[in-house]
Amino acid sequence: MIAPEDLVVLKLFSERGRDFDDVVTLVRDLGSALNLEYVQRWARMLDESIGGDDVSERVRAAKARTRRRR
Repeated sequence: MIAPEDLVVLKLFSERGRDFDDVVTLVRDLGSALNLEYVQRWARMLDESIGGDDVSERVRAAKARTRRRR
């Protein structure tokens, strides 16, 4: 078992398109039930570990894509 937030974090760290699509689906389907603050906190920590902002950018892109599909 894994919390949906942890699944999102794991998929955000991946660069596979399929994982990004899964993130978009999870963000869209779970809506306010998903603790996005937790996800964004982990994204920032992962970004620091790799010296960039790739993971946080994927969070922003997933949220933006979710808004467009509504």
